[in-house]
Amino acid sequence: MSTGQKDDKEDPKPAKMAAVTVISNPLAKDKVFLFQSGAVSNGLRVVPQSLLDFASKEPLGPKDASSVVRPITKPGQLVSMVFRDSINVYGITGKEQKDYQVELLSPVQSPVDSEGFQPVSGAIAGISNEKEGAEEKAWLYYIWNNNGTPAIGELTISNGPPIHIPLHVTDFNQSTKLYAVYDKEHDTRWVIYQSTNNEINILNANKNDKKYVFSIDTTDDRAHPGTPLAAVILPSSKQLTDARIVVYFVGTGASKHLYSANSKLAKQLYFDTPNEQPTVVEKENRRSVITTAGLTAIVDEDHKEPRVVVFGLTDINTAEYAFNSFVHPVASITS
Repeated sequence: MSTGQKDDKEDPKPAKMAAVTVISNPLAKDKVFLFQSGAVSNGLRVVPQSLLDFASKEPLGPKDASSVVRPITKPGQLVSMVFRDSINVYGITGKEQKDYQVELLSPVQSPVDSEGFQPVSGAIAGISNEKEGAEEKAWLYYIWNNNGTPAIGELTISNGPPIHIPLHVTDFNQSTKLYAVYDKEHDTRWVIYQSTNNEINILNANKNDKKYVFSIDTTDDRAHPGTPLAAVILPSSKQLTDARIVVYFVGTGASKHLYSANSKLAKQLYFDTPNEQPTVVEKENRRSVITTAGLTAIVDEDHKEPRVVVFGLTDINTAEYAFNSFVHPVASITS
């Protein structure tokens, strides 16, 4: 893959931005919901989809802009999680930066208290611990204005007032996307972002210290500037001796293939062995990924061959965005 800057042409303008997030359908193990921004309305739409044949149902949600009071920010992201016994979807809304706002978009649309911590971009990530009662918490990550300087911040939502803290991250790309995953076994929050030199970094948000920022070496296969991001936590299994974190991103060059890198889950993350370093997900018939659209990933443990399914966009010249599936067998991740 070329690493020359001349190959890193921008994808079609962000007006064609497509945000997306995937979450399991609680009524069926082999089905998911894709929440995404509408191609015309730029409001929240949901696409029920099967993990068996990847067939989609008719999208639900506003089809035109006239019925959308506060559109999803362009470019922007969406994040979904199970929180307070429902599927919650969050995003940044507003047409102009001065109007940006963190919002719960589903099951109802409602602003999240972010007074004094207004977003300065459409990037957002989030996770929940899926615990019960007073221990239940959710965390949102977005970029806000911290005394005149953009900062990646953490917003904790629980039974008490929201808590805002800046993360100790100073070298992030201003156009970075964000992604977060929760390691339930170790109660650890991992936040993924892109640095100023376009490396992919992973922060242990529990520690929130520069000593706990770990980088994926993308020297040879550098990540595209402003690449969409996705990640999953894989528990130990027959296919994996150790639990792992797997990170997905789009590489540089005109081809813009989907890449992955992985590390054993521990206090320190290392993406250094040949089987852990960045590699193209699709070994043949490789597709290009639109970098102005989002990525999202889910672990399909119930499939006969456990796998990660990543959703990305390969074509934006459609009346309605149709996200494509990239199947990544767990057995192949470290082999």
